[in-house]
Amino acid sequence: MNKLLHKDFHALDRFNRVLVTGPQRSGTKIVALMIASATNMAYVRRHRHPFMPKYLQQFKSRCGIVLHDPSYVAFLENVQAEDTAIIFVWRSIDEILDSEIRHKWIGRAIEQGYLGIGPDVDPAIEKQRIWEAGLWSTLLNAFTVYYDDLRSHPMFCVDRDGWHINQVDHDGTII
Repeated sequence: MNKLLHKDFHALDRFNRVLVTGPQRSGTKIVALMIASATNMAYVRRHRHPFMPKYLQQFKSRCGIVLHDPSYVAFLENVQAEDTAIIFVWRSIDEILDSEIRHKWIGRAIEQGYLGIGPDVDPAIEKQRIWEAGLWSTLLNAFTVYYDDLRSHPMFCVDRDGWHINQVDHDGTII
């Protein structure tokens, strides 16, 4: 896998757009914000229906954006291009599942539908299985960011006990 360290996020400015995806609760939002900051690109949050052709066209036609969309793992072949970087955030499954429980994440069934998996298969585990099995090697400009590497980034907050699910910075701002 093409590992990308946070100290190298600035190098992604050579792409017109960056898509940050991975399992829900894996750190995709903070990675997208870190990349947007490092590249001076605009942060764009996920859309509710990423599979819609209109949404895909909008993403492909925009430049200077970092799109945060954990649901996109099932649709990556539709967005790859020479001028697009695809970032997959990898975090320990135990940490992801703990975060899902802590924040009462309710998107499991939706993610299972996107991935075409049954209710007995965890979407986070399936996304990591697909990526590790070689999806990354079939895509143009695909990189893996490991959550543990983020701990030394200035935007990373170690102690987030009591934080809101969307809170990503020290001052308590919820985005």
